[in-house]
Amino acid sequence: MTIDREYINKVKSFIQFPQKYTVFIPELYAKNDIFEIVDQNAELYGCIPDYDTYYKMKNELTKAALGTYYEPRIQPANYRFSMIYIEEDISPSALEFISKRLVSGGLLIYKTEPYYLFRNAAVLSTYYSKINIYKINRYKILIFGEKKKYYTETKKETERLENMYYNENIIPELIFSPEPIYTVPPADSPKQFVGKPDIKEIEKHIAESNLYEKIKEQTRVNLLKNPIMPLHLSHLGLLLTTGFLDGELEGHIVKGTVVKTKTRDVEYKKEKGKITREKEQVKVVIKILTKEGEIIEI
Repeated sequence: MTIDREYINKVKSFIQFPQKYTVFIPELYAKNDIFEIVDQNAELYGCIPDYDTYYKMKNELTKAALGTYYEPRIQPANYRFSMIYIEEDISPSALEFISKRLVSGGLLIYKTEPYYLFRNAAVLSTYYSKINIYKINRYKILIFGEKKKYYTETKKETERLENMYYNENIIPELIFSPEPIYTVPPADSPKQFVGKPDIKEIEKHIAESNLYEKIKEQTRVNLLKNPIMPLHLSHLGLLLTTGFLDGELEGHIVKGTVVKTKTRDVEYKKEKGKITREKEQVKVVIKILTKEGEIIEI
């Protein structure tokens, strides 16, 4: 990432930061400008859609969620962030969904192409006031907006934003602001911010779990399990039913049990009427606790 220090300082000149605040990054594919825009009081919460980027960048954030903007589980459910930073070209429905994650009075910073200003004009005028648009260069613009308390589209504002797309020459250049225009509201940390299951983390936690170690110890068998000849299925069945094969197998915990089931057949005959027969069946059930924590029964 090449840092344009002048651009970063211009953006920062528009913002007054509080002592503690939270920033939501809906989709993160690489380290972007927000890491330089915020100060040391920021907590960054980002959604990272792909595994490779997730493992590279999760430690750069306060909390990283594997997945896209609509997938993280956030607690409390009504939690809202102080600030949202978007650097991807997104649809109106996505912007609407993301905007609902912002607290009333919170700040939106949206770096995009002029076309997406036109496309998202109605959503922007519905959810935001104090909307200011600035030209970064020939291809990119920067949108600032303050989250409204009540959501109502302002037709005049929608038309103003759409008109900027058709008349890009009226979009002012991004310059240093002599004083902050936007004040980011403070916020406490969310209690939970998690995305899709991270298999590597699950394996790590299971391996470090005292309970898992206790189960492994309880199921460990010290008998030699190296038969001199290959076993038939009937032999394996007998070994499983006696529990001889219970224990750890390549990191998994295996236990064989015998389950007795009953089936009932009903038959009608003219002479004897209704005849009910019960049959008992015995089957071997193998239960496996995988090293990922999943319980499988076969």
